[in-house]
Amino acid sequence: EYLIGKHFLNQRTSESIESSVQHFQTAIQRDSNFALPYASLAYAYTLIGVAGYGNIPREVAETRAREAVSKALAIDETLAEAHAALGYIKFRIDWDWQSAERELKRAIYLQPGYATAHEWYALFLAVHERLDEALSEMLKAWQLDPLSPSVNTGLARIYYFRGEDVKALQQVKKILEAEP
Repeated sequence: EYLIGKHFLNQRTSESIESSVQHFQTAIQRDSNFALPYASLAYAYTLIGVAGYGNIPREVAETRAREAVSKALAIDETLAEAHAALGYIKFRIDWDWQSAERELKRAIYLQPGYATAHEWYALFLAVHERLDEALSEMLKAWQLDPLSPSVNTGLARIYYFRGEDVKALQQVKKILEAEP
């Protein structure tokens, strides 16, 4: 169930995000001490709250995201995915820049091969106009997960933010070919 939920989460449509939530909840019902589904559920609810995926009111989605990440960290304080999800909440919902950066860096420290942590950290850096660092982080994410629609879209965004319109357009075309 968890892996199916992760698959749907990466598709980034309202329907797929809602499906991911259902699969993560099923995984949690099967094993309430499995931290990964809680961390992924926090990520899904953050997307619902800040990006408008799904039909849940923003306040409800944000509360559920916080509850899920708290549960994940209570189960496993060393789980990179949970620290990344908390960092994403601090970044996208709370605008608590210091905590967001600390948590995202912690996630990368705990699991350097976790593409999503690099992706979110890259977007955080881009918001703060640290565009060279942002590109470096997003390229790490892309090297770790070159098929991820989210990472590929993030790479296009970073190119665009850097004023590299040709590279951004080329990246978008690649995305549309792979995921129409």
